[in-house]
Amino acid sequence: EADQYQALFSDFENIRKTTRGKTVVVAQTVAERLGLYGAITLNYFLAGSHTRHFYEGLPAEYDFVLIPHHRDASAPLLTPENEIVFLYGPVDPEALRHARFDSVLSSVPEEPAAQSVYDIYRYDVYRGDGSLVYVKEPCGDADFDLDFKDRVFLHIFPENVADLPEYRKQHGYDSLLFNFTAWSVQIDGKCAASVPLPEYAISSVRTGQRRQGVGELWDAAFSFETEAYIAAYDAAAPRQQDARAEFSMRIDESERTITYTREPCMAADIARPFFLHVFPDRPDDLQEERRDVGFESLDFDFRLNGAVFDGKCAAKVSLPEYAIAGVRTGQWIRGEDELWSAAFPFDAQAHVAAYESVASRQPDARDEFNVYLDEDERALTYTREPCAAPDVEPSFFLHVVPEREDDLRRQRRDFGFDNLDFDFRLRGAMFDGKCAAQVPLPDYRIAAIRTGQWIRGEGKAWEAEIQPPR
Repeated sequence: EADQYQALFSDFENIRKTTRGKTVVVAQTVAERLGLYGAITLNYFLAGSHTRHFYEGLPAEYDFVLIPHHRDASAPLLTPENEIVFLYGPVDPEALRHARFDSVLSSVPEEPAAQSVYDIYRYDVYRGDGSLVYVKEPCGDADFDLDFKDRVFLHIFPENVADLPEYRKQHGYDSLLFNFTAWSVQIDGKCAASVPLPEYAISSVRTGQRRQGVGELWDAAFSFETEAYIAAYDAAAPRQQDARAEFSMRIDESERTITYTREPCMAADIARPFFLHVFPDRPDDLQEERRDVGFESLDFDFRLNGAVFDGKCAAKVSLPEYAIAGVRTGQWIRGEDELWSAAFPFDAQAHVAAYESVASRQPDARDEFNVYLDEDERALTYTREPCAAPDVEPSFFLHVVPEREDDLRRQRRDFGFDNLDFDFRLRGAMFDGKCAAQVPLPDYRIAAIRTGQWIRGEGKAWEAEIQPPR
């Protein structure tokens, strides 16, 4: 049958003569086989393949509508499995719009994968068969004319960054911009558009609309790996959590990941950005520009790194490979302040073991805390018993003076010491009415160590000095 249709429209002139004043709807593969080539090519992704469509050069006296199929390009034409539309002759425009609308919604599930959170720009985004489907309801002429003039952005995060074009690898995602009007259809108080996705494995997507001079009007994001986050939730649920706040957090030392869980949980609970500050054991593991700050920032969007399911939510974030002292995390409101925060060590059991290792020794310094110098381990251990949360709230200062000034970084030489001040919540652990923290020391030969606690606005709470044996 395909051959018969091809013979019927054997050349461009025949099409022009037989379709004057009429609308022709032709399947993509038929159009390509017939050679409907014009002066300008329009390139865009279609079901993962880069396809050229040619529109310029067609006579103005008739409308030519190209309906692409979203199945295997090698499949036979004009079969129900292929869902290819092929019509010729006069066509009812209203019937055509209904057919196109039904085709857009044919592959979407009942529930959207994500929704924009602003009622004035309310869009549901569905994960279709090889595509994203955008639906707005209600949607009238005013919505169609106004909203859809703003460019839609679509950020696609692959499972493997190597799948991205070379110029996008540094960003970590593919960035697509398109005009909604060109992709959408409006009917019966609804607007819908289907946008094909690339063929490579996708981890998550973020999409929305942006207006020049205003910024983002709305955004929505979701992960393609919901089952993996359900498994992460199930794995973390029976285990003791490292910290609890608005979310529970659990570090897996072997996987080097941190899992966030919450129940009950709704989409609004994860809409705000999350911050994740990772503090290394040794500042030298940080990039030069981060050493004065003291931590690496791995802020993330929960929607891209997690999922909401059955009234629960879970996210999993990878941690750096270097030795980690602790993490500080929470949510914040852009331009305002933190909603909540929590800080905890990477390996609390290591600090418990440090307490036990010095329990029988005499401390090298004694004040509010006992302080032990371990030259073999190149570490200081702080212990206290009994110990409660107020005892560790004041910040700890730790100033290390080297024997040779050249061992200091250039910006520290004017001060004469390394500043290793720390937050006990990141460097220590509380257990059984006791507390302990083990802090690594620099590798160079040390002349003196000054440490203690200080209270902002008041000064030092206590101070001790240790002179390492020569």
